[in-house]
Amino acid sequence: MEEQKQNLPTLQFAKIDPTEKYAAYVREHNLYLEEIETGVIKALTTDGSKTIINGTFDWVYEEEFGIRDGFRWSPDGGKIAFWRLDAKNIKEFLMINNTDSLYSYTIPVQYPKAGEQNSECKVGTVDIKTGNTVWMKTGDDPTNNYIPRMEWAGKTGKLAFQHLNRLQNEMTVFLGDPTTGEVKKLYNEKQNAWIEVVDDWRFINNDEDLFWISDKSGYAQMYLISLKTGEARNIMNTNHDIMELVRFVESSGTVYYYASPNSGTQKYLFEASLNGKFEPRRITPSQFTGYNTYSISGDGLYAYHFHYNINSPASVYFVELPHTTPLELK
Repeated sequence: MEEQKQNLPTLQFAKIDPTEKYAAYVREHNLYLEEIETGVIKALTTDGSKTIINGTFDWVYEEEFGIRDGFRWSPDGGKIAFWRLDAKNIKEFLMINNTDSLYSYTIPVQYPKAGEQNSECKVGTVDIKTGNTVWMKTGDDPTNNYIPRMEWAGKTGKLAFQHLNRLQNEMTVFLGDPTTGEVKKLYNEKQNAWIEVVDDWRFINNDEDLFWISDKSGYAQMYLISLKTGEARNIMNTNHDIMELVRFVESSGTVYYYASPNSGTQKYLFEASLNGKFEPRRITPSQFTGYNTYSISGDGLYAYHFHYNINSPASVYFVELPHTTPLELK
């Protein structure tokens, strides 16, 4: 156990709750709560070990899905949602370190090779006052599925999480009840080859819709998924991909994104309407051929426009959106 403690970080991912009364963090694969005013510390999980991982992840989730922070405060600060992995059946792969000392040595890493069993993964919520944990009832084999993303569904009181099968060609978005563990399917998507994890997902329109990105049409498009009906509405309907989400301005019902319909070596700013008031349109003026990036203010009214191409040096402009007649910054 002493060796295990030396190999684990002492404290990770400290976050203050929305009421600013508590801080939560992960230590030695357990989740802890600390009252800021008194310094009193309470363990919310106690089974953490080398193979039981609470609030953070194993190799698969870190390397394949790019996540390390494994817990989320609820909007009211009363609960914490977290991942739990059970890696007891994962075999160790020996890595060789040839650089840190005169003689090389091996480092054992739990690593599931192709066809081998994955860690068991589940998500749950813990009440910070009672310490009671409720697990989400997905009703499947936890070793053959992934839960690569999880967030609280705005202020609905529900827990939302993305659920992938092991082949990663079927994605389901679940909404879970943190008091009972019961879940319902909000959205399901199947493809023949591959489905990407969605980072740019959020609950909007008074938490009545889920903003989503999918390439199921053949192009990466933006959708609104109704929490009432599960219907997914494409707000782009274009023959080009969204390259990257730039700024989401819910107050004006506008979303700004990068796209390049005709050339993969170019990049332009577009805007789309969340409520269907206008068709997606290019914001970058036609004279700015090449590569363009923007730093947009939080209210979506102003932006710095950075322009580059092979024939001219980089230029910086200050623009008012959506009108983009630039004033060059000297």
